[in-house]
Amino acid sequence: MRRSSAIHILFVFTGVANTLLGPLLPSLIARWSLPDGRAGLLFSSEFAGAMLGTLASLWLAGRIGAARVLTAGSFCMAAGIAALARVNYGWGLASLAWVGLGLGLVIPAANVAVAQGEGGNSAPRVSRLNAAWGAGAIASPLPLAWMPEHWRAYCVLLGGLFLVVALVVAAGRQPGSGRNQNEPAPAHTAGPGTPASVALLAVMAWLYAGTEAAVAGWIPAYDSRSTAGLHQRYAMSAALFWLALVSIRLAAGAMLRRVTARAAGLAGLLLAAAAIAAMLWTHVATVGALLAGLGFGLVFPLLIAKVAGLGRRASTLFFLSAGFGGVVIPWSMGQLSAATSLGTAFLLPLAITLLMAALLATGRV
Repeated sequence: MRRSSAIHILFVFTGVANTLLGPLLPSLIARWSLPDGRAGLLFSSEFAGAMLGTLASLWLAGRIGAARVLTAGSFCMAAGIAALARVNYGWGLASLAWVGLGLGLVIPAANVAVAQGEGGNSAPRVSRLNAAWGAGAIASPLPLAWMPEHWRAYCVLLGGLFLVVALVVAAGRQPGSGRNQNEPAPAHTAGPGTPASVALLAVMAWLYAGTEAAVAGWIPAYDSRSTAGLHQRYAMSAALFWLALVSIRLAAGAMLRRVTARAAGLAGLLLAAAAIAAMLWTHVATVGALLAGLGFGLVFPLLIAKVAGLGRRASTLFFLSAGFGGVVIPWSMGQLSAATSLGTAFLLPLAITLLMAALLATGRV
């Protein structure tokens, strides 16, 4: 099998791993008898591991090769996910850190490896790769939606599949590169941006990534406790969130030919805020998850387009800030939920979403 095909298969499973914690959260809370404050640390552990993996990924790829980095990341995810079926809370934090480390290793290295493959235009290849991630993200909650009592078997099965994929990636044939390896890489001509613009984008990345992770991660738990929820189908709310988010991102290219990215992003944030408010008012998580996914899906393309023109240092700061948002904001929701209720804790992402809309409306982002 060609390595590019193996990477696409790996990215489907990466999407599964990336979105697994939210649908698993109610089962983990029940198994380990966790208050929400401690449950929030599960998100922090995974995102902290992902930040470390992201920092290491491209540095390692330049020294040991992308295939070895991808294989190592796959083994990390295999071990971390499978271990969740058996370990206690303390080891569960460590297992999720391993999952995050694997995600951080795989996602940047895979994007770069595919972008540098055969052919001149890398955009279609990267789009196909991220569509593969989206397929995994949508599929991840579905087995848990229909068989939540078998979540441990699901984790073991996923761990085994990741092991198989790791071996496939390691054995894959390396396709030829679209660029002569003796030629220098194209120079980066983008300007560095002003300190204020870079700082504001970093703040937006911190707010957006943390809020998306918090909403997607805590919605299944909210649904499982909701008086209007289908308690044995709570993972379906996560599937609807990711289905909407991935679908709108795939359609963003056509949409942005008709409206500006800023207008789409602002509309998306307002829609997401309205969805969270409606969910809290009606106690129906599925519709709120679907609409919130549509809204949040419109924001990320705008931020990526902005940071892409500001140079490598700004991009590094942007992605590190996004990772740190994933560490802090879902954990903060857990702390608020422990002190009040999970419904009250959802006021935090609601407020942050409105703050982001206000920042976007000023025209400074």
